[in-house]
Amino acid sequence: MQASILRQHVQKGYSLRDRINLLRAYQNSPLSACTICAIEGIARSTWQTWLTKKAKYLATTRNKKLSSLGGQERPVHMTFGADLLAYMRKVRGDSHNLTTSHMITWLKTHQPEWLESYLGNKTNDDRAYKCLLAMCQRFAHRHGFAHRS
Repeated sequence: MQASILRQHVQKGYSLRDRINLLRAYQNSPLSACTICAIEGIARSTWQTWLTKKAKYLATTRNKKLSSLGGQERPVHMTFGADLLAYMRKVRGDSHNLTTSHMITWLKTHQPEWLESYLGNKTNDDRAYKCLLAMCQRFAHRHGFAHRS
């Protein structure tokens, strides 16, 4: 088997501690950003990103072994998720079966404006209903409710 002629690029990961130490060293150094990048082997674009987030890096209270500042979670579309989850737990607590149609009925009753805007963004009614069912199933699965066949 023939080896590749081009050198494989291995991406380096930097912990928060590494980033903070490098930013502090740059702050107290007469060296230019290009020189620091060359010495440390950091891509210039990576260094620029670190410089734009410098205040956040220096102010963070997160564990310094981590590699990110956090906050990369998925945006929340259902701001009423805690209320829906409480309803789901109540139904299960009363020894009743919980279905996605129960969840949709709850949405129609308690969140009609949100439901209207959600369904209005879909191309047709059939697609909207299927998307709503799938979203309710994902929500239930994400919160530990098993699917029964």
